[in-house]
Amino acid sequence: MTKPFESTASRITGVLIIIAVAVLFYFNYRSEKKNNEETNRIAQEILDAQEKASTQTQEIPTGWKTYTDKDSEFQISYPENWKSGDLTDPMGVGFDNLNLLKTVGIGSPASNGYGAWIEVYSQPMDIVKDALMKSTLYTSFQTEVATVGANTWTKLISKSTYQDVQGNSNNVVQYHFLVEKNNITYEISYPVDGVDQKTLDVYNKIIKTFKITSI
Repeated sequence: MTKPFESTASRITGVLIIIAVAVLFYFNYRSEKKNNEETNRIAQEILDAQEKASTQTQEIPTGWKTYTDKDSEFQISYPENWKSGDLTDPMGVGFDNLNLLKTVGIGSPASNGYGAWIEVYSQPMDIVKDALMKSTLYTSFQTEVATVGANTWTKLISKSTYQDVQGNSNNVVQYHFLVEKNNITYEISYPVDGVDQKTLDVYNKIIKTFKITSI
């Protein structure tokens, strides 16, 4: 024979289980709804950016030189007094063992090296983006969709920290623009910190001239 208090305890336990399941279902529902809304928002941003990009044309200022790469099927322009160089690793090994097809540097006449970089990977953009964001070289990333020139880019804004000779910590912000076509990812990157405004303005114009030449 079941005792009254045992029956009551069983009912309370059953009610608590039902409440716990209901609460869990509610929070799972809200989380899934939020994720779906975020996915839809990003998808709409990309569609809007693509529509905007389709109405824009390639912008090449008068007098600029154009670097054309037939193998990696792209071209990019830069000021006449600037320089470009093919810095591709013959081993084809890129950042975090990504499959690197091409590396091209573009630099101002005042620089000893190159400030802007064009890198081409034989992998989809998601893989390249994931490798960048997981790298220990960077402390944080911000992601957004950007329409620049005739392309819709995934724009990553990275932050990294280094120590100078005096032992002081310095933060560096860098832009990484990623675009994909036919499972080939093109990345254009250049620094924002430590660059004078005139040079930064040129970088921002250079990326507008980028064009993928493959069909």
